[in-house]
Amino acid sequence: MEKLRRMPVIWQAIVFAFLYEIIGELGFSIIFRTIIAPGTFIAPGMLSLIVYKFFAVLLIIGMNWLFIGQKIYFGNFHLLTWVLLVVLWLAESALLTQIHGIGHLPWAITMALIPGFVEELGMRGVVFGALLNRLKGQHAQINAFIISAVLFALLHLINLTGENFTAVLIQMISALGSGFLMAAIYERSGNLLAAMAYHFSYDYITIGIGMPGGHSNATLSIAQIVFLLVLVVVETAAAILIVRLGKPDHRDRLLVKMGKQSNSKYMKRWTTK
Repeated sequence: MEKLRRMPVIWQAIVFAFLYEIIGELGFSIIFRTIIAPGTFIAPGMLSLIVYKFFAVLLIIGMNWLFIGQKIYFGNFHLLTWVLLVVLWLAESALLTQIHGIGHLPWAITMALIPGFVEELGMRGVVFGALLNRLKGQHAQINAFIISAVLFALLHLINLTGENFTAVLIQMISALGSGFLMAAIYERSGNLLAAMAYHFSYDYITIGIGMPGGHSNATLSIAQIVFLLVLVVVETAAAILIVRLGKPDHRDRLLVKMGKQSNSKYMKRWTTK
């Protein structure tokens, strides 16, 4: 473990993501499929998902404590932010109720809330936070975004145990763009709850449109490929705007909390520490 503590932060992030994939996703899914709920994909039902992800949270906290040591930053939302979020969630709930009925909402909420909380804790709170905090050089900020987003996309390879390659490829491409955007939200706000709220809002509507049970065996058309690529470009552009627009002390709240100097034009805050 001492060797892991001395490794460059990039390799620590890779090891973190690899261990989370092998132990937190594949390992726990095998336990659920062979011991707790034989013949199922990862864990059936909402209760099993909560239990399964609870162990994943413990793994994330344990690995962060053992060899990364990255502080995770939370904060309170302003009242207006809460109002806007509630309006958005009510609108999404109304749409899902029209499609599937009100009985569908508890499943959709759980399937969006629990994975979103766990993934943001690990991939933005620990991985992106550590990379942003400890990478040095002129392109440190960009590298933190790229590495964390790519690792987040690769985490979805675990879904090959229950879905076909095309379905997983769709998820990975989508995760790449959302990885950029959620990291930008975290950096701008200095509040991991903001990234979690976006993650939940996105998954709530996209997952909620589907039905409980079963997993997609999608086919990928040219139109879908173009749409996915455009979506990644839009999310990446939105991420750039989020971390570039406005006053430095407004767009770099996470860096301020980390104690770094703000000079995003030349990114000297990484070279002077």
